[in-house]
Amino acid sequence: MELIIFGFIFVKDFTLFKPLIMKKILLASISLILSGFLYSQSLQMIYSGHPISNDDTIFSAVMDTNGFASEIIDIKNLSSNTINVKVEKFVCNAVPGSDNFFCWTQCYPSTTYIAPDSVNFVPEFIFTGFSSDYTPLGHSGVTLMRYKFFDIANLMDTISVFVQFNAVVNMSVAENSVNKASFSNSYPNPANSYTKFNYNLPSTTNSAKFVLRNLLGATVKEYQINDLQGTVNVGTNDLKSGVYFYSFIVDDKIISTKKLVVNH
Repeated sequence: MELIIFGFIFVKDFTLFKPLIMKKILLASISLILSGFLYSQSLQMIYSGHPISNDDTIFSAVMDTNGFASEIIDIKNLSSNTINVKVEKFVCNAVPGSDNFFCWTQCYPSTTYIAPDSVNFVPEFIFTGFSSDYTPLGHSGVTLMRYKFFDIANLMDTISVFVQFNAVVNMSVAENSVNKASFSNSYPNPANSYTKFNYNLPSTTNSAKFVLRNLLGATVKEYQINDLQGTVNVGTNDLKSGVYFYSFIVDDKIISTKKLVVNH
């Protein structure tokens, strides 16, 4: 039974609409399921043995303008399906005269932006053949690259990473201290209450320190490194959750800058 008032239809017996309502609920449920499938992330990136998040930035160690840098990133298939994966390169900012390229199944020239070859990823497979490579060719400055890994059968299933290279002039002046100094990645990262790193310095080192800065570039922690070998523990309880950057400075030269995430 229905009642018409000013052109609107009011239905007293709503049971007539139950089939229509159930149909809409079913369609909405299917849409949500398909949406989750399309936007699920099958790939994971691993850098220096630790997983990194989508759109993370890797800061390559500062290098001499006559040097060469290569950052290796492993790619893992987290899904239960076999997928075919390619990688695409994006140049966000490049120093004029420098050269950048990447290796996938082979190393491609700088003019290649999408890998012509795909890699078959079975479930849990980890591909270790990718690297981002950079040669300043005598030019100083910062180059920023972005790499996107994607399933060629589902272009919505992607993950990407930024890689930053920094070249400076006459870095070889501090070659004895810089080239022989070694620092591990901070761990854990993300950090809750603390993070730590191991280091090893050459006997010719005059000074060394650890500097932690926030996104605005302000120094929030600084530690002098007095021994030639050891472990430095950095407390993070007093830091707000967020992204920070830490640098190792040997004989007044920044030899490495990397990202630290604090998550309380």
